[in-house]
Formats: sequence, C-alpha cells, structure tokens
Amino acid sequence: MRKKIDRKEAMGEAIERMQMLGLAPEAISDFQKTGKVGSYMENGQCFPLDAAEQERIQELEEEWGFLVYAAIRNKTAYGRMMCYIIVSAYKQVEAMTGISKSTLVRAKKTQ
Repeated sequence: MRKKIDRKEAMGEAIERMQMLGLAPEAISDFQKTGKVGSYMENGQCFPLDAAEQERIQELEEEWGFLVYAAIRNKTAYGRMMCYIIVSAYKQVEAMTGISKSTLVRAKKTQ
C-alpha cells in the first residue's frame, strides 16, 4: 500500500526542492507564507499567475492530491505551455520514477 503524506510534509519537501533547484528567493518566501504558487517562471524571470491559472492549480491539487510548488511557462510549436512541478501525495513516487533527491542535487551542481 502506498503511504500518503500530509500537507505539512509536502510543504517541507517542496521548499527543500525549490532551494535545490535554485528558484527565485521571492518565489520560495511567497510559497512559504501562503502555501500556494503565486508566480511562474518564463525566460528566467518571475511573473504573477492570473486568477484563472491559480484556480486551475487549485483544481488539480484537489482532484489529484498533489502539491504544486512551481510553474514554468514556455513557448512551444503549439503555443505557450504551462508546466507544473509537484510533490506527490505518495511517498513511493520517488521509487517509481527513479528520481531521487541526490539526483536533483547532482543535476544542480553540474549546471
């Protein structure tokens, strides 16, 4: 059986990941204060999320149980695409994906 994590544990994990990924300090502090993503990254800059995008994130979190801690918008051949970075509601996702914290740290150090 997969073990669920609570929101407090997910918040701690999200903040740790945000720091490892080198996200903007203001994005991290805003997330710590509100528990919500308030901005997205595009071309290395932070921009505020609009109300519709914040509502979409809330819907996804409620439907799937994960925690969105960052958003990235990119231009693609099909138009603009918003990507969400999440902490799963389950502890076993790391084992299923094969991506560990040490992998994230190594990737950050090589940049």
